[in-house]
Amino acid sequence: MQDKDQILITANAEPVSLGSMLFTIVEPHRGHEVEYNRWYERDHLYSGCMIGPYNFAARRFVATWDLKGLRNQNAAKICGKSTTGSYLAMYWILKDYGHIWGKWAGKQVMALHQAGRMFEHREHVHTQLYDYLFEVGDPTVAVPAELALDHPFSSVMVEFFDKNPAVDQEDYEAGLSEMARTRLVELGNTANSLVFSPQAMKGSAPGVPAGSSNLDRYLVITFSNVTPYEICNDSKLGKSNDIIDTDSPARLFFIPTIPGTDCYSDQLWS
Repeated sequence: MQDKDQILITANAEPVSLGSMLFTIVEPHRGHEVEYNRWYERDHLYSGCMIGPYNFAARRFVATWDLKGLRNQNAAKICGKSTTGSYLAMYWILKDYGHIWGKWAGKQVMALHQAGRMFEHREHVHTQLYDYLFEVGDPTVAVPAELALDHPFSSVMVEFFDKNPAVDQEDYEAGLSEMARTRLVELGNTANSLVFSPQAMKGSAPGVPAGSSNLDRYLVITFSNVTPYEICNDSKLGKSNDIIDTDSPARLFFIPTIPGTDCYSDQLWS
């Protein structure tokens, strides 16, 4: 057995800054919802990610049947169909250490498979590593990105924007920032939006898809203090600019799970 001291990794004295994220949407098989929920929150969230180096925050979210009804038609690009994609988990990884965490995570998931610690009755809908680009929000009141998974937000809105390859990357990211900033001000009910770009994933673990090959698909996550219904019904949600067409993204809504309970596991489907 390997001496644990040999794999001990310590960070230098940099500030705690968000650098990258593991983003994973999963669908449990019907009839296994409670079993899946308990396995994930009581075992896998920790053994698969949080005990690894530089993984400093995590949070799980759920899309109940009624929240799935708020998804737009483009959500099919991510979920395949509106009824799938019930659970979302996000993990924050320290800036400049994502490659170390990634190597650890690859070995760890293989070890968990070999130990029989994985859950068979589920399907990965979208699993991808993302690089954190920037935060949009009033810095005097917004919850910092590093604390977003710990703050008790009421909901999150997840949007995937596909950049036209002909559009300059810097211009597109500026357009995303302008869109998010304008929308936050006009909605007046959201805390902040975080913008990410996908990493090229070279391999995958057993049962986990290799990740999207579309490296022009940006991810915007808006953390909100109100319910998804209030956001979705606001006419200002579709605010566009010269570069960003806000009618085009895949848009999904989630609410936080309640750790230690089976809340919402009986509300995933009609």
